Amino acid sequence: MDIERCYVYLRDILTGEWARIEVSDWADTYRARVATAVSRQMGTFGGELTLSGSPERGRVTLINAEGDQIIMDFDWYTLTVSQALGREPSGIVDVPQSVRRL
Repeated sequence: MDIERCYVYLRDILTGEWARIEVSDWADTYRARVATAVSRQMGTFGGELTLSGSPERGRVTLINAEGDQIIMDFDWYTLTVSQALGREPSGIVDVPQSVRRL
């Protein structure tokens, strides 16, 4: 059985930047992103953290305690290489392994 290569497409909604991450690196990246969001939420002293979806497709949003500023907002989805053909966002970058866990 031939397993097709998959990528996770991560978008920073605040900046509009997209990144393509090897699915084999995504588990660590996912955990690190969620941990960063939780840590930053604790520093807001009452801010709202929303985590929806799953490791395959989802979104994390962090809003300050006053509810008037979005601090973090990113989403992601997973596609196989053949699914991604012609559907990748413009300006996408491959994330170097050294920064995948930020």
